[in-house]
Amino acid sequence: LAKVAISRKCEQLDLQLVSIAFGAHKLKTPDGVWRWHTVYQFEFSSLGDDCYQGQLTMIGFRPQSFHLPPHRL
Repeated sequence: LAKVAISRKCEQLDLQLVSIAFGAHKLKTPDGVWRWHTVYQFEFSSLGDDCYQGQLTMIGFRPQSFHLPPHRL
């Protein structure tokens, strides 16, 4: 499910997906709430000659938040 969510996000933003990797299971969310969640790391390219790292946080089977750094358009 994470792979599908990341692929869709990259398609929406017209980005090329390079790779996806499992990050970690964590008990506490970044906003301080105690909740089991999974973090995935992924790499994407905006122009084909660059590479950026993004992050997806999933709670259960639902995407909770994406973090994408500023990138060239």
